[in-house]
Amino acid sequence: MSLSRAALPSEACGFINPTGDVIALPNISDRPTDTFEMRWSDVSPFHGAYGYALWHSHPRTRAALSLDDQQAMHLIQLPMIVVSLMSELPIIRCFTWSARGPIEVCSYRVPDSPLQKSHSVVEALQGTDRSVNEEDPG
Repeated sequence: MSLSRAALPSEACGFINPTGDVIALPNISDRPTDTFEMRWSDVSPFHGAYGYALWHSHPRTRAALSLDDQQAMHLIQLPMIVVSLMSELPIIRCFTWSARGPIEVCSYRVPDSPLQKSHSVVEALQGTDRSVNEEDPG
């Protein structure tokens, strides 16, 4: 969360490794307050890596996947975590990719516990997931 706040008003981005460590990478977008972009040389070591997730922040919008986010997620072949900082209590939503497109697998309101609509990654992988809802939970 601190990396997302430190990057304000720009979007922060990077990866989360299997032990939960956050790896911040530079946002090289020409419009960093609206979108994120990373160098392929920074991204390629994580491409399709088991247990890793791509993360980025949305400073002024909800924790939903934009079309650009979906394209990045599909290209990199990793789950994506979106951190929305638009409210006092940030919302974190986690997505994975399926044949139907992006699927939300969990959501949290920080610092609270998982939101009522949350689902675990295990449930998503077992096929009990649900499609992404257009509205933020909570």
